[in-house]
Amino acid sequence: DRFFIDRLAQEICELDRGKLTQYTGNYHDFEIQKAANEALLRKRYEEQKEERERIQRFIDRFRYKASKAAQVQSRVKMLEKMEAIDVPPPARRMSFNIFVANSSYKDVLKIENMSFTYDQDWVLRDVNLSVYRGQKIALVGVNGAGKTTLTRLISQQLIPQQGRV
Repeated sequence: DRFFIDRLAQEICELDRGKLTQYTGNYHDFEIQKAANEALLRKRYEEQKEERERIQRFIDRFRYKASKAAQVQSRVKMLEKMEAIDVPPPARRMSFNIFVANSSYKDVLKIENMSFTYDQDWVLRDVNLSVYRGQKIALVGVNGAGKTTLTRLISQQLIPQQGRV
């Protein structure tokens, strides 16, 4: 959703034709910057194309005049050294579908007989918990009850002494 990305993003990275480009700002800023970059590239391409044609006309016109041979050679080298500006073709819009072969598992989180201790004080002891798809949970308790420890165990930042997550 563009509105969501626009409100959330502070930087956009675009991978286009094997080149990664970083843009500062939200999605709207990215679109403006990208359009400006493409317009500048097209303008530079057209200017270079005209310059190449002008040089080529000079070469074709004076190629066989001995008095202009040095200038012609200089212009030929100039053309050879000129780095070509490529304008990429317009990007095609892509769409795809993601098919899931099996529905996701019923159990989102399962904790069985889990215990955890810092030193000798048990923070969590013989905890059993099942969270199923679609359920919402809240961790509520006084300071030191083990809320942060439980979330760290679930995210595997800590390893339980007993049981499993």
